[in-house]
Amino acid sequence: MIHSSWVIRHIIEMEEVGMSIYDPFLGYLVALAASIQLEHTISDNPKVANAARRKYDKALAYLQRTTKIWPNVGNIVSYCLATVSSFLIVTATRPRGYLDPYS
Repeated sequence: MIHSSWVIRHIIEMEEVGMSIYDPFLGYLVALAASIQLEHTISDNPKVANAARRKYDKALAYLQRTTKIWPNVGNIVSYCLATVSSFLIVTATRPRGYLDPYS
């Protein structure tokens, strides 16, 4: 989670100083970081879950902006949104404290 936070922190800090980096490789990297944050949105610790949700939202917003310049990044955005739907369905049906035997 630490490394994915740094990726998202990088795009947030670039935004704050008015610099925009729109690169398809960075788009893939941000999507990967977003998927890690998504996993932490179901943490039992509300502080961790809320922070992860904010970071996920920032990452998705970056990807949506990047799509305007690199339309192919739109595929990544579609994948992220589909992953959220699947993730929410799976976590809603899983009992609390469930340990995935494949992880």
